[in-house]
Amino acid sequence: MISALNNYSPFLTNFLLINLIQNTLFLILILLLLKIIRSAPASVKFSVGFIALLKLIIPSFLPFRFFPNQLAVIQNTVYKLSPIIVESNSSSEQSVNVFSIVLISWTLISAALIIYYIFSHALFVKKIDKNKTREIDNLNLPVLCKCKVFTSPVVPLPVTTGFLRKKIFMPESWHNWDQDKKDYVLRHEIAHINRHDSWLSLFQLLVKSIYFFHPLVWILNRQISSYAEMACDDLATGSHIDKRMEYSKILFNFVETMVPSHKAVLSTSALIRQKEELLQRVIYLIKEEQMTKFSKKHKQLMYVALGLLIIIFSWQCTKTSNTADSSKITVVETQVNDNEPPPPEPPSETSEVPLFVPYDEPPQPVGGYKAIQKNLKYPEIAKKAGIEGKVVVNALIDQDGNIVEAKVVSSLGEKNGCDEAAVNAVKAVKWKPAIARDKPVKVWVSIPIQFTLR
Repeated sequence: MISALNNYSPFLTNFLLINLIQNTLFLILILLLLKIIRSAPASVKFSVGFIALLKLIIPSFLPFRFFPNQLAVIQNTVYKLSPIIVESNSSSEQSVNVFSIVLISWTLISAALIIYYIFSHALFVKKIDKNKTREIDNLNLPVLCKCKVFTSPVVPLPVTTGFLRKKIFMPESWHNWDQDKKDYVLRHEIAHINRHDSWLSLFQLLVKSIYFFHPLVWILNRQISSYAEMACDDLATGSHIDKRMEYSKILFNFVETMVPSHKAVLSTSALIRQKEELLQRVIYLIKEEQMTKFSKKHKQLMYVALGLLIIIFSWQCTKTSNTADSSKITVVETQVNDNEPPPPEPPSETSEVPLFVPYDEPPQPVGGYKAIQKNLKYPEIAKKAGIEGKVVVNALIDQDGNIVEAKVVSSLGEKNGCDEAAVNAVKAVKWKPAIARDKPVKVWVSIPIQFTLR
């Protein structure tokens, strides 16, 4: 189990890190886009922010193959040996590596936060049920809105709870409100139900728990919550400026009676969360004239821009496979082959990469693979850290079979000894040079060495 975790954790960590970098840049542009469309209706801005959250939990899915500069050219001009496997039976000495610790910690913290948020909401609902709640009768609720409305001494602000069975709780001061105030507040809460904001809010908490360390995710979540409230304000008042002004006065009245010590809970319909948000909502309510300037054409352009951003930041970068294009492959992929591989297109004269030299017989280690295997030792540091994987060494072999140069082109990381062990084993072996037209020639050879713990 530990061996498998240590084997895959570096890949997963690297993959997640690349996605994190992409998503960070994506969030910066999304927040900039929301600034640009600040005069748009709240429902439009909410949809932009929510689609951005959806993108954050979808891994990069568009394949993008690239040539890592000179390495790709070298890989296409060298002769490749079969992988040489180095095994170790000292599984009892394995320990969890740093990549595994990072992944495990991330998973545990995210799960703990999700449980905490849901548990806090459950406690709040239970607290309401334990107190004296009274159902409000004779309400003209919409036919499609299957919910009950109660008053509660625990609730200082209107709040809607539940995911399948909805309940609206009003403060006890409900009976002292005038009819217009009741209608506006009730329409606002019903708008939350019709928009399914309880489920959307639950998804927000999921993303916030996964990205608990990311400040931009918290900023975007806070903005989305504000947009949800503003969208419900639109549904409660419509576009009539007099109704919007009247409703803004009601919101100010709530501020005067708001209880500062009220504990934040998982709720999709808290009418007022902060005074700063209230001010934004009031300003939004009275700027209907500005919102009309956001035309249908502008909305279409905005969604096109959002789609382009999602595509741009959804590429999964992978190295080009040597078998991807047979017309450019110039290496032998498996065992030693007597057939001469087709030569590649020669690099430019200014390239530092050595030109491919056609040969009749490929280079081979004296004594075969066993000679390299004999000189390989699994580093103790790597064994204790549970490090496994493949090291690829490119070696330049001259006409006398000597290794002129050896470099690691695919590493297992620094300070674990695997790279050094692979290079030293390759250099310790005498080679039979490649033969071209009955003469030895200088060529590159690629030697993959697999380190495996058992």
